[in-house]
Amino acid sequence: MINLTRVGLLILQKSYLLKYFLFTIVRNLVNDYLRRLYKKQEIDRYLYEVLPVSVTDLESQVIAKDLRRWEYRKVATLSEQRRKVYVMSRFQSNSISEISQKLNLSFRTVESHLFVSRRDVREFMRACI
Repeated sequence: MINLTRVGLLILQKSYLLKYFLFTIVRNLVNDYLRRLYKKQEIDRYLYEVLPVSVTDLESQVIAKDLRRWEYRKVATLSEQRRKVYVMSRFQSNSISEISQKLNLSFRTVESHLFVSRRDVREFMRACI
């Protein structure tokens, strides 16, 4: 015959395991989200520092124009798919989900293309400066 207290303990133990398993999943999802958010903010901050939107004096305008030209030159060397994703994100201000819908790609694929293309452009810009 089955011992009811033993069955009760097994059920209780499994519910605790499920609780901790779900907690771990949620914690990892939150960590991933925050890591991506902070990285995006860091990249945006760097790009906005390097490529100012409005400049007042002539020398700054020339420097900004050169930086934009270097950025366009590097973007032109990216693969077609990465170039589309980068241009839609950087110059057309589309979100990753919007880009994935427009290009019929998965969210993660767009995210990956954007990560690699931003890294390549950032490294190229650092070398130019």
